[in-house]
This record gives sequence, C-alpha cells and structure tokens, in this order.
Amino acid sequence: MKKYSQEVIEVAQKIGQFYLEKNGGDYVKVEDELRLLDITNIEVTEEVCKSCKCKGRVISITLTRVGLFIGKRGENIDKIGEMLGCKVKVIEEMDSIYNHLIPLPQEQLDYWDDFEDLQDDTYYWNDPPYMKYDRNC
Repeated sequence: MKKYSQEVIEVAQKIGQFYLEKNGGDYVKVEDELRLLDITNIEVTEEVCKSCKCKGRVISITLTRVGLFIGKRGENIDKIGEMLGCKVKVIEEMDSIYNHLIPLPQEQLDYWDDFEDLQDDTYYWNDPPYMKYDRNC
C-alpha cells in the first residue's frame, strides 16, 4: 500500500470537503462525483512562477476527467485554489486502466485501428503540452 505524505492527505481531505459542501452534504453524490473524476495522483511541490517569479506551493492533480474538475468557466478550480491557498495544476491522465475495462463496440474498434500509426508519435502520447491546465497565479 502506498504511503502518502501528510500534505497530500490534507489536500485530498480539503478537496473532499469542497465536494461535500458543493453537493449539500450528500455523501452519495460526493462519492459518485469523486469516482467520476478518477483522481490518480496528487503532488505538493514548491515552484517558481514563470510570469512573476514568485515562489509558492503548487498542487498538481492528475485525473481522467479534467473538465468535471475544472467546472464551468473554471469555477470549481478557482474555489479549490482559494480553499487550498495555492496554485493548482491539473494534468489529464490519458491512459487510465479504467478506460480499458469497458469493452468497446466493434465500430469504435475499427475506427481506432486507423490511428495505430499515431501511437508511435512521442509528441502526442508523452506528456503533450496541450493536455495541461495551469491557472496563472
């Protein structure tokens, strides 16, 4: 079993508290929404901002459903950033094992066979720059 640092546990608890408040204290809705997000990793680091050269704590959250986490017009991520008191980076997990658990219909499998040559292109599959969301500080 993976050991998490105290900082990561506190961040996870604050994110859970945010979703509990958002859903009016309904634990079932919170559990369903967090399961949909499929958060795979949380990292807490110290970084220097490129634009203003300030140093501060940065939370990097890796998950599969970035849009749900960010919310409409960024309202969720803004509130979570305020609650945590730091910058929040969101990284989309492109290859979650969950995506492979559900069998696809044959027509979708035929469609994806046309794109096998793209799987060798490291630009698109190894940390593509367009899949990171970074709210300016």
